[in-house]
Amino acid sequence: MNPKVEANRLADHFTALKQQLPLRQSNLAAAKQKNPDTNRLFTFHELETVLRRHRKTAAGEDSFTYTFYVKAPRSFKKRILYLFDQSWTEGKLPKQWKTTIVILIAKPGGKGHHPISLLSTLSKTTERMILARLQWKTPKMKNIFGFVKDRSTLDAIIHLATKIKDRKRPQRSKSVFVAFMDLDKAFERADHLSMLDSLISLSISGRIITWTNRKIKVMIQG
Repeated sequence: MNPKVEANRLADHFTALKQQLPLRQSNLAAAKQKNPDTNRLFTFHELETVLRRHRKTAAGEDSFTYTFYVKAPRSFKKRILYLFDQSWTEGKLPKQWKTTIVILIAKPGGKGHHPISLLSTLSKTTERMILARLQWKTPKMKNIFGFVKDRSTLDAIIHLATKIKDRKRPQRSKSVFVAFMDLDKAFERADHLSMLDSLISLSISGRIITWTNRKIKVMIQG
């Protein structure tokens, strides 16, 4: 690998990203204006479904766990649903949903700390309701295994092993080389307009795009 060639390749890549910026901003603005079926307000059933499937996690800024909301009376849950629908309709997040409590846990051997972020339970509930609609609208990708329902590391290994086996059949004498990359802070460094543009290319539009764009900006800005 020639370092100079690779450096020029990366430079060309970022130049191309910059040139695509106006088009992606235009795509984003157009996608926000559309009115797909996912724009409808959330139902009580959607809220109950997410709460039933909750995992026991520590509370964030709102100080209440999922157990509290699961056992809350129906009238209280309807108030929560009204709050979610307001955030969904306006494409805005309440101030408390933007606050994260960070707890530092020491890594073994004294090699720094691992940060654990405690987010608002209501914010996480809203995200999961939106995620359910997003997964309903997007096709399942063949080569993506992370953060995909009913897929695991084992599926990725089997997929890779099958690819290698199929590739070696015509010419069994040749070797197959595989390279793995672990990108440090991959999400933080990803271009959020590129991520949104990928969703738009999958026909995702309307309030999902507006709300997701707002959420990503909050996460990037801290």
